Amino acid sequence: MAFAQKSFFYMRQPNKHFQAQLTMNTMQKQIQRFTSTRILRIALTIALCSILAMPSTTHADGTIVILNGTSSAGKTSITKELQKIYGNTYAFVHGDYVETYAYIEDPLIKAGPMDIRNQLSFDALLHYVKTASQNGTNLIVDIVQSDDKYERDFSALKCDKLIKVLVYCPLDVIVNHVAKRNKSGIEAEKRNIFQSVSQFNDIYKLEEFEYETVVDRIQTNSIKQVLCLSQQEIEFCIQTEWQLTEKEAIEERQKAKLFALEFIEQFQLDRLEEIVLVPKKPWDLILNKALYSSEECAEIIKRYLD
Repeated sequence: MAFAQKSFFYMRQPNKHFQAQLTMNTMQKQIQRFTSTRILRIALTIALCSILAMPSTTHADGTIVILNGTSSAGKTSITKELQKIYGNTYAFVHGDYVETYAYIEDPLIKAGPMDIRNQLSFDALLHYVKTASQNGTNLIVDIVQSDDKYERDFSALKCDKLIKVLVYCPLDVIVNHVAKRNKSGIEAEKRNIFQSVSQFNDIYKLEEFEYETVVDRIQTNSIKQVLCLSQQEIEFCIQTEWQLTEKEAIEERQKAKLFALEFIEQFQLDRLEEIVLVPKKPWDLILNKALYSSEECAEIIKRYLD
């Protein structure tokens, strides 16, 4: 089923031509009221036209800093450190709450596939960021963005001052981050391992060329262990948390198994003892959360911006 995309977020801009016309009409009436000679009216009208024709003062676009990475990589903790540095000179946009940027009215879309709703909401978030930047606001945006929408999403922002930062974290460290978040007792903070693993292969790939930027060198056994944990996690959800029919449960198990096989093939986990990871797309900065604290990462970003 095809869904028509709706526009949900627009910051109404003043119509300068309409305002100028209103001003012109008002001023002409005042001129007619307080002057008696036609020559003076013409002179004042010409002067007024000259003033209105002058270019209006515009502000420069704000800087947009994109923090991208898998779920639980440490983007939010870096954002908190950046807030301490920049305060209210930057607006902070969190992709975890992307649905708050779009109000979807169409009942067919509401009841449709989640990926369609998520994409519409994400498009609205991008529109919000672009509009805010064009109005002179600096923004730091915490998102999870896969490689297949890299060009489309970043070109949509239409910002010359766009800084793209990739926050990398090894999967075995992410497992610890997920466990810590889930023990916090905050429902909104809860995550699962499979979420991070499924995003991992969207962002990273094996090194193919010498000129590629190496993110990490990893023993394949550590990745296999995390992949196994993610599969156990899905099985636990199927049996205890998800309300599924027997047919749906079988389908979920098949999808999980297929994903695991594709993941193993993509990173050659059954053939290599060590793999060299590189990002699929170019980034201005790559921060390794296994090497740097959130505070250090924030300082690196500050130095880059300065």
